[in-house]
Amino acid sequence: MNNSRNEMICANGIWVFVSALSAVFLLGGFLPPPSPDLPASEIARIFSPDNTAVRVAVLIGMLGSCTFALPMMAIGAQLRRMEGPNPVMSSLYHSMATLTCVANMLPCFLWLAISYKPTPPDVMVVLNDLAWFMFIGGICTQIVLNFAQGMCILNDKSGLNIYPRWLGYLNLFLIMTFIPDVLLPVFTKGPFTYSGALGFWVPAVGYLTWLWVNYFFTVKAIKRQAAEAMSVSGYGLASGSNAS
Repeated sequence: MNNSRNEMICANGIWVFVSALSAVFLLGGFLPPPSPDLPASEIARIFSPDNTAVRVAVLIGMLGSCTFALPMMAIGAQLRRMEGPNPVMSSLYHSMATLTCVANMLPCFLWLAISYKPTPPDVMVVLNDLAWFMFIGGICTQIVLNFAQGMCILNDKSGLNIYPRWLGYLNLFLIMTFIPDVLLPVFTKGPFTYSGALGFWVPAVGYLTWLWVNYFFTVKAIKRQAAEAMSVSGYGLASGSNAS
């Protein structure tokens, strides 16, 4: 049975996820993230229980982080169509999407915890670093996710032409933009920190490119799938009518 309507609902869940992500960075004032070499007093000011904007922004981010699963399910459904029986790569994709949801959610809990009530500044600094290490530095699941999607597209033998072949190469290439985040725990100053050019801005551009390009082609694939199902259904009805 064609399930295109539900797939389209999931695909458009990207708007909810991006809105929640935008709330964290824009409403919370985390664009760019606070530098890891800020003094403890400045970190304490940002996460003061009186800073309502940050608490609201992070709460929205926490609630919306699980909606990342929606567009991932839509993409995963199309990948499963490509793989057919024994869908190894699409199953790997679903697994990494689930772990990425958790990686997006946990940092928000840490930020909510340190802004919940007065906390020693030194404790705030450590937990804030940990939160950013997970939020940005926990990129390993995204790397495997991109790998699974890229390989699934490049190994497509279904003949359905669900995704263009170059999109598989793009997914693999964008992994390169995420690799600098592996070095986040090593640097406290410079471009490789979680507020630096290579630690934040390059991966952010790569991530948004991956998110929106795949969304566009997934919606296109779902619409084509729905049209093909309707065509087959219409042909069946016409054949039945002629037979009678």
